[in-house]
Parts: sequence; C-alpha cells; structure tokens
Amino acid sequence: MKITIFQSEEGDCLLLTSHAGIKILVDGGPPSAFKNNIAQLLPAATAGALDLVCVSHIDSDHIGGVLQLLEDLVAWRQYDYQKNTGNTGFPQPACPRPPEINAIWHNGFKDMVGDNSAEIQSQLVANLMVLNADVGVVGDELSAAAPGVSRLATSIRESLVLSNRAGMQQLGLRVNAEFNGQTILTPSAPAAVPFGDLQVYIIGPSNGSLTKLRKDWNKWLQENQQVVEKIRREMQAEGPLNQSAEDNLAMGAMAEAFRLTAQLRLTAAELGNRKLVTPPNLASLMFLVNENKKTILMTGDGHYLDILDGLKKQKLLDAQGRLHVDVLKVQHHGSEHNIHADFCRAVTADHYVFCGNGSNKNPDLAVLQTILDSRLKPGESILASGRPFKFWFSCRPSQAGDPEKADHLKQALTLVKNAAAASGGRLKIKLSSSGKLTLRL
Repeated sequence: MKITIFQSEEGDCLLLTSHAGIKILVDGGPPSAFKNNIAQLLPAATAGALDLVCVSHIDSDHIGGVLQLLEDLVAWRQYDYQKNTGNTGFPQPACPRPPEINAIWHNGFKDMVGDNSAEIQSQLVANLMVLNADVGVVGDELSAAAPGVSRLATSIRESLVLSNRAGMQQLGLRVNAEFNGQTILTPSAPAAVPFGDLQVYIIGPSNGSLTKLRKDWNKWLQENQQVVEKIRREMQAEGPLNQSAEDNLAMGAMAEAFRLTAQLRLTAAELGNRKLVTPPNLASLMFLVNENKKTILMTGDGHYLDILDGLKKQKLLDAQGRLHVDVLKVQHHGSEHNIHADFCRAVTADHYVFCGNGSNKNPDLAVLQTILDSRLKPGESILASGRPFKFWFSCRPSQAGDPEKADHLKQALTLVKNAAAASGGRLKIKLSSSGKLTLRL
C-alpha cells in the first residue's frame, strides 16, 4: 500500500493506493491548497480515476478542496460537451484536468429542518442536484446572517454544496453506496466494508456525535431561513450540464462565495478536553484500512475517546485495549484538544503522519512530546517496544505561508530532531518536498 501525503496548508489531503491499484482520496485540504498544489499533482498521482473520495467532516480545511475537485470536474465536463458539439471557441478550463471519480463517502444533512428529524440511522444524505449561484447573492449575506457561528455556517454551506455537486445525473457519482445511501456510522456489530482488495473498518462517527452535529445544523437552518431559501431557489434553477455555455459559466461562482466566511479557531490549551472540540470534528468519518495485514488508521479531526471507542466496538483492540498500526494519521493536525497520553500509549504506529502548516500552533508541541514520551520513555507499550518509527510532516517551515506559522513549525521540528538525535536511531523524520510525500508499506 502507498500513501501520498499532499502539502495542504492547514488541512488534510491523503491518497491511499492499494497494491491492486484501488485509489482512495481522503479529504482535499482547503480550496487554496487544492488550487495551488494538489490539483497539479493529483492527476499524475492517480494515473486514472479515483475509486473513492472520502470527506472526513465538514470543516473547510477538509471539505473545501473536495468541492474544488468537483468544480474542476464539472468545468472539464462542460468543456468536453461544448467541444464535442462543435463549439470550438469554448475556453478550456484553466485548472488541470482532474481524475474522474467513481464514488464518494460523505455524511451530509438536508437543507430543511423537518427532513433532519429522523433517526440518524435512517437519515439519507442530501438530495442530489447540480446548483447554480451568484457570488453577489451569497458571500456577504451568509457572513452577516450568522455572526457568532461563522465556522459552522461555512461548514453547512460547503456540505450542502458538496452534496448537491455529487449528483449522480450530473457527475455519475455513487454516494455512500456501500451503506445503501445512508449516513455512515460505526456499526453495531464488528464488520469490515470490502472495497476492492481493502478491508475498511468504520470506527466513527457514533450515533451520538452525529446527533449533536444534527442539532447544531438544524439550529443554524432555523436562524437563517432566508439564506437557506435563497440557496434552495438557486439550486432548483440549475438544469443539466448540456445547457448553454452562458448558463454554465456561473456554476463555479458559489465555490468562491462561501469561502469568504472566516473560520473560528479554538484557543484554549487543555490536552484532550473533549468539550473544546467542535461538533463537526467530533462527527468525523474515521476508519481503519487493512490490506494483507498492513494497516492505516485515518482519524479525521476526531477525539481520542471516540477513536478508542470505535476501535473497541470493531474489536480491533487487544485484551489490554491496545493496537499497533503501520500508519496513524494523527488526529486534528496534532491538536492538544484531541489527544491524550492514554491514547498515545494505547495506539502506536510505525509511521505518524502530521498534516498541518503551523496554523493554530499545530502540531502542538505538547502533543509531539506526549507521543515521543510514549515511544522513548520507560513503560512504552509492549506492542511498540524497541520498534523504530518515523514522524512525517506534510509541510516544511518554508511552505508555511507566514512567519508565525513557520516559526511554530521550526520549534516543532527542533523538538523532534532533538528527540531523534537521542533515540539511538529509533526515530526518523520525513518532510514534504515538491508539495507531497510518498510513504510505502
């Protein structure tokens, strides 16, 4: 199995490729990272279609790039249609041609409160249709409509857009098909989802986490009825992809509109405090991938208690509540809110992947030290005792984007380099180059 770790600014974007050639893209980073880096690298990295795109949760630094990927795919579909019908003057999209997408996993809700009242287990993803919007209609109005919850507003906007972009008639995507089109949840009994030559164990979200997110979602919808009504009218106004060129040119406008809303960030610094993690993060789609006993644990922005609970429900922990995996994508960019020493001792890995560019001081120095202590101090887990391991960082200080983020990454790397020097060769460090890293198992 191969993992391509894209430089995705503060976000996550990873491509899993199995030995049989199954390709799964997990998140897309924020839209800016997708445009500036990932879009150029993804076609060569996939060398064909993406079998699956997974959206871990609805924060912009995970979902935004996926939406941009779909926008690019729509733009190229429009271009191909116009060219094939003789319109040789239709402009070629400025973006690289993206890979085709066969399926998507994404937990979304509908844009009407009443439709979100059912039990989570029977909650279907949002109705599927391609949308059309005008930048002047949405951007400023959306920000003004929810001044205290701008991050949740952005998340809802992006999830509604993604759910509608993923329409089967327009893009031919299968949405949550392995789950009968329903919301993806940790199963009540241990079970793997076969996907090509891979076995995928869903370990999150739980019913309770999605119920909390649904409550916040419906609260936002109730407080912003006019905005939602306008979005719905715009979505219903759009027709199929073979409309006129003039009608289709506006289809990418919404992607820029909703990105104008600023994101709120947590500032408290209490390691592992679940109360400081937002509902979208707690509702992350999390899973363990197994291919011939090679294992990758994808954690989204989930909380360590939820990860351990999901692993326990799937009976992936041993009798002492421990698990060693080949790769751990460290949750929430190494945020102190999502991790604890208990987790670091219980779940160990040969490779720890940190996605982030120093934004919000992630990966957090205390988190790095906690993981290091769990591996290099007396009393480490018997499953990992004496094993060499690597820390993989998706971003170098020179790629951070501003001096404050770069300075934090320098501090993080200094801490890890000092630990590596004292580790007797057990710890090694890998840094992003040319916008990506490649990890082979």
